[in-house]
Order: sequence, then structure tokens, then C-alpha cells
Amino acid sequence: MEDWLPVPPSVEHFDRMSENIGVACSWTQVPSAQLAPEQHPVLLVFYPIRPTNDVYNGDAPYSASLINIQPVHPYTHVPFGLLTALCNHLPTAPALQRLVSELSPYPPPHRGLYLTRNYHLRDTHNKIVQALWHDPDDLFLKCHYSLFILPHGTTRPSKFCTYKVSPSLDTSIEELLGRLYEKEIPFRIFVPRIE
Repeated sequence: MEDWLPVPPSVEHFDRMSENIGVACSWTQVPSAQLAPEQHPVLLVFYPIRPTNDVYNGDAPYSASLINIQPVHPYTHVPFGLLTALCNHLPTAPALQRLVSELSPYPPPHRGLYLTRNYHLRDTHNKIVQALWHDPDDLFLKCHYSLFILPHGTTRPSKFCTYKVSPSLDTSIEELLGRLYEKEIPFRIFVPRIE
């Protein structure tokens, strides 16, 4: 599990990012065995997937999205998904809210495609990457992932930001984790504590 990303996401990673963008929250990693969805207002579950032609040319079966996996870059897709989630659950800087609102009308994977063609969005994204002390890169389109938000008091994930086919909204979080375990796909769960 430790080497599934070049630099695995961590509590410290998310805490630093939240501080850099002025969001007052801290993060906790939750082992899936101790997961109590009803206790968490927001839950991030993500795992890496390898983009294939079906990413750009339509939907792929669920099984295909789980088979096509490889390590991905943690400073592009994971932070952007995190910021997207935060912008929809917390008061954030207007620039970040605008970033998300301009991307939201575009279905996956066109959010990523649109980001690379729009200077303002790309500039904002690069500032986020640079805030983490890394150089801007062009790996955004190569990094596809699924981000699930589990609303407070529910047991089913709400698909918010997906760059490849993800489980149906009828899939419970337990079923989702079970499939990830079955396929031996590495994943981590992080919960923000809103301050």
C-alpha cells in the first residue's frame, strides 16, 4: 500500500493543502474496518486507474475501470478532487469557487480537457500545485480517478467528481470497498474535520 503512489496522500499532505488555500479544516485517515459513515459529513475514497480509450470515447464497464490501474501523480488529480469537494462543502476563496463552477458543466473527462485549454483555470491549478512545493506539470489528463463523497447521515456514496466510470450511486460504500479489496486495488479514506 505504501508505494501505490510516488508520494502517497497523507493527513499531513491534506492539512498543508487546506492551510495553503485558507480552509479551516484538518484531516484524519480512517481505516475501512473502523468506518462509521453516519459520523462523517464528507468522506473521500479514491484509487488510481489507468486511462484507456474508453475514458475519452464513452463509458466503460465497472470491471474495466477496476482492472486498468497504475500509479498516478498525487499532486495533480488528488488535490484537484479534494479542492472540488471542499468548494462544495465549505466557504472557500472566490477563485477556487470559480474554478469549480467553470468546470462543473463539463462531464468527465472533459473537465480535465477543459482545464488544459483554459489559461485561468490552468493558472489556478498550477498555483495549487506550486503551493505544495512542486513544479507545474502536464500529467492532469493522464491522471484519472474516482472521488466519492458520503453525505452526512447516509450510507451510499454520492459520486461528485469522476474522471472515469465509477460505481453506480446504488452501490453502497460497503459494496464499493468490498470490490476494491477483491481486486486488490489500493485505496485510502480521508475525513475532513471542519473547524
